[in-house]
Amino acid sequence: MSALTLTLETLESLLPVVRPGVRLLGLPTERSAKKRLPGSADEVLKLISSILGGMLEGAISSRTAPEFQAAVADAFPRYVNLVMAFAKVASATVRPETIARLSSESFSELEADIREHGLASFGSAMRERALFTVWTLRETSELLEILSRESLEDANQRQKDGEFCERFGMFALWARFHVDCLITSMRTSQALYPDILPSIDDGLRAAVDAYAWAKQAVELRMSEGDSSQTEQDWTNEDQAWLEDSMSDMDSSDGVA
Repeated sequence: MSALTLTLETLESLLPVVRPGVRLLGLPTERSAKKRLPGSADEVLKLISSILGGMLEGAISSRTAPEFQAAVADAFPRYVNLVMAFAKVASATVRPETIARLSSESFSELEADIREHGLASFGSAMRERALFTVWTLRETSELLEILSRESLEDANQRQKDGEFCERFGMFALWARFHVDCLITSMRTSQALYPDILPSIDDGLRAAVDAYAWAKQAVELRMSEGDSSQTEQDWTNEDQAWLEDSMSDMDSSDGVA
């Protein structure tokens, strides 16, 4: 059993269903937050960012894969609680359109930081993987706009939708955690030990799973009452493209 599967199974009861419209993927960076967030939400973000920073610095200081996986298993439940706490404060104090702008700005800032500092911090292969992961999370975030606008009438479909959203939430947060590990490495100039890079890479791959579950939730709304067609549409139209993208990176890097 992989570390990813083990951790997600262990933490499943801790992860709430992601509510449509709450932009967990585009957690605002401090730069974008200063432009948009009211004082109360900004103070909460600064406090959470400080706690998360210390937590992530501890994880990325691991020298071996087992040490890193143990540190992640300890930190991830607290990471989830902190991110969800901020999401609740933001959704209660900030207008949805502002959250959408913050999300877009934050993704742009993350991409710019990775492009500028990623090569020196963790090499070209991991930089490209990180950029692809942030791009995939951005695409997934766009799907949340559809989920926030469209509701389901059929009770069975709503139950299935809840299951899709729960799985989406687990994989999205798992991927974002590992992106934040890389961001913390860049911002603190803390080099990553080579033995933990494959574990980080494995965590980044969860972004593809998050996209798949969000896509299926969208497809439920596009063809309500035909869930079998929903899954077939995903398999034929999306999965091969995403897998090819990841495979192309694997063929040119040393992290697999």
